[in-house]
Amino acid sequence: MSMAMACAPNIDLSAFTEGDSDGNKKTIVDMVGQACSEYGFFQIINHGIPLSLMRQALEMSKTFFDYPLEEKLKCSPIQDSPLAAAGFHIREKHLTGKE
Repeated sequence: MSMAMACAPNIDLSAFTEGDSDGNKKTIVDMVGQACSEYGFFQIINHGIPLSLMRQALEMSKTFFDYPLEEKLKCSPIQDSPLAAAGFHIREKHLTGKE
């Protein structure tokens, strides 16, 4: 694979943030699907989220992950709740190093 192909694709969301046509939105959705299938990830540009908010979110996530495990586990969802996929989860292998 060449270096150019190893880079994460950029997905431009300006069609959503600037009220572009539905045809362009469909193209973007297709591009996201292709990027997920081929690369597993992508970078979003022109999303309309202020840089200050992104910095704040990054700082908050760093603060959270610096807390002791007992504090982070307080953010775990109740088992079998509708939001069971949300919140903080830890797998046994992360605690013990074993699967």
